Amino acid sequence: MFDRTLHKTHTWLKEIMEALGTEDRHRAHMALRAVLHEGAA
Repeated sequence: MFDRTLHKTHTWLKEIMEALGTEDRHRAHMALRAVLHEGAA
C-alpha cells in the first residue's frame, strides 16, 4: 500500500511540474502541499 501511495505522489508531482513548466521538484511539492492543505481546511 505504501509503495502505491508513493508512486501516486510521484506521478502527481511530475504532472504538477509539467503544468508549472518547471523541473523544480521542490516547487511542485510546495504546490501539492498547498492544494492538499486547502482541501483539508
